[in-house]
Amino acid sequence: MNHRDPVGDAVRYALTAGVAASFAGAPAALFAEDDVAVQEKVTVTGSRIKRVDIEGPSPVAVISRDDIDATGDISVAEVLRGSVWNSFGSFRQSSGSSAQSQSAVSLRGLGSQRTLVLIDGRRMSGSPTNGAGSTQNLNVIPLAAVERIEVLRDGASAVYGSDAIGGVVNIILRRDYEGMNLAWGIGRPTQTGGDEDSYSVVGGLSSGKGNITFGFDVEKKEIIFQGDRSFSAVGLSAFGFPSSYFGYLTTNDPRNPSGEFLSVGTFPDARCPATLGSSQEFPASQVSAGGTLCQYNYAGVAANEAENDTKSFFVNINYDLNETTQFFARGNFSFNESFGRYAPSPFTSPLPTLTQNNPNNPTAPGATNIDGQAFGGQSVTLADGTVVEGPFDLSLFYRNVPGGFRDTNIEDTLVDYMVGVNGTVDFLGGMDWELAGQWSQQTSNSASPGLGVIPFLQREIDNGNLDIFEVNQETDSSFQEAASFDGIFDAKTRIASVDGNVGWDLFQMPAGPVPIVLGAEYRDEDFTQNYDAQQNAGNVAGSAGGQDVSGARVVKSIFTEMNIPI
Repeated sequence: MNHRDPVGDAVRYALTAGVAASFAGAPAALFAEDDVAVQEKVTVTGSRIKRVDIEGPSPVAVISRDDIDATGDISVAEVLRGSVWNSFGSFRQSSGSSAQSQSAVSLRGLGSQRTLVLIDGRRMSGSPTNGAGSTQNLNVIPLAAVERIEVLRDGASAVYGSDAIGGVVNIILRRDYEGMNLAWGIGRPTQTGGDEDSYSVVGGLSSGKGNITFGFDVEKKEIIFQGDRSFSAVGLSAFGFPSSYFGYLTTNDPRNPSGEFLSVGTFPDARCPATLGSSQEFPASQVSAGGTLCQYNYAGVAANEAENDTKSFFVNINYDLNETTQFFARGNFSFNESFGRYAPSPFTSPLPTLTQNNPNNPTAPGATNIDGQAFGGQSVTLADGTVVEGPFDLSLFYRNVPGGFRDTNIEDTLVDYMVGVNGTVDFLGGMDWELAGQWSQQTSNSASPGLGVIPFLQREIDNGNLDIFEVNQETDSSFQEAASFDGIFDAKTRIASVDGNVGWDLFQMPAGPVPIVLGAEYRDEDFTQNYDAQQNAGNVAGSAGGQDVSGARVVKSIFTEMNIPI
C-alpha cells in the first residue's frame, strides 16, 4: 500500500489546480480543505523560506504523480516536452549528434542553459556533451522515482543564480513510500520506428523512526529513421557518391595571363544516375535539376531520433535521530545507451582536390570513363575571348559511401549522492536548520565509426592510386574504405557541494511574522572533454571535432531571504 502524507497532499493539490489542464485526460486538481494555519511548514520552489501559506511569491505549478501517469509518457523529458510552459520547444535526442542521448527543457524559450533543473531542490551535475555542463540531461532521471514535478514559470536568478533566468524545474523524488508497485508500459506508433517500452519496480518500508524508498526503472525507445516517414524520406545533398567536381583556373596558371581566379563550373560524375533508385550501383544518387551536381539522398539512410535505453536505480532514506533531528540520504544511479545514424561522411572541410596534371583528371580533352561515358568538353572563356580547354584544377564534392554509415554509440552514466541532517532548535522562538553534502558526476563516452580521414584520401588521389572518376581504371574501393575512421570522444562533469541554512521568524508585524533564512554554500565543479588525436588535429571529415578541454571552478556563496507581509 502507499503511505499518504496529508500535509504534502494539501500542498500538492492546491498548487496543481492551475496546471493539470495541460495534460489530456489528467484529473482536475482540487484545493485542499484543510486549515493551513495548523499544518506544518513546507518549502515551495522559488524560495528557501518554509511557510504554512501554500502560495509562494512566484508562480509555481505542480505536475503530480497522477498527472504523470495520465500522460502515458515513459520519461521526464517527454512529460515536460508536452507541457504548456515548453511551448517554444526544447532539445531532444537527435540522431547522429554528439548530444544525441540528451534531452533538455527550455522554459519560455530562453534556452536550456537558462532553465535550472533541480532534484529535491538541489543541482545535479550538468550534461558533459550539451553546453559543457550548463544544461541538465533529463534522460538520466528515472521517471519511476518521481513523486511530482514543480515548475517555477518565472525567473528565479535572485534565489538560484543566472542559470534560473528562464525558470526552474524542481523534480521531487518519491519518499515515505510503503509497499511495492510493479509497472509496465508500451507505446507503438502507427508508423515504423519509435516503439517504446518501460518497466519499473518501486518499493518502500516505513517505521515509527523513518522510511526507505527504492526503485528500479528501465526506459527504452527505438530509433526513428527519416526514411520511415513520407515527409522526411528525401533529402538531397550536393556532396554525392559518385562525386561531383568544380573546375577552375588558378591565378598562376600560364593559360591565365590576367592572373584572376576563373571558374569553369560544376559537373557530375558521368556515372551519376538520372533519377533516384534507377541505378543498382548508386541507388541513393541522382543528377540535380540543373545537371551540375550528383546529389545524394542522405535522408534515405539517416535517422531522425536516436535509440535510447536507460536503466536507473534510486534510493531515498529518512531516519529520525531524535525528536528534533532527522537524517536523510538519496542516491540516484543511471546508465543510458544510445545509438544514432547519419549518412556516410561528406568530405567538406577542406574539400579534396585533384590537380590538372593528375592522370585521372576527367576534364582533359576527350576524357571518358572506362565504360566510354564522356565527361563533356569543359572549357572557360577568358576576358579577351580566348577559350581555354582543360584539364583544370578541381575541387571534389565527395561522400565516402564505401566507408560505411556514421554510426554514433554513446554511453552516459550518472552517479548522484546526497546526505544531510535537518531539524529544529528551541531558539529565537523556534529555528529550522539544515546541513547537507552532495557529490554528482556524469560521464559520456562516444564511439563514432564511419568518419573520414581527409589526408589519407587526398594522398591516394594525389599519387593516382584512387581513380575516383574511373577515368583510367575501376575505382578501388579499398582506398575509400581505408579512409574511414572510428572517432572517440569522452567527457565528464562533476559537482561536489556542501550547503546549510537556518531560518526563523525575525519579528512580528500586524500582517504576520517576518521569516528570514540565512545560508551558505560551497560548490566545486569540474569539466573535461577529450577527443582522439585525429579529431584534435582537424583531419577528420563528418564530425565537427574539437579540442581537449578541461576546467574547474569553485563557488562560495552566502545568501539571505526575507518575506515581509504587507
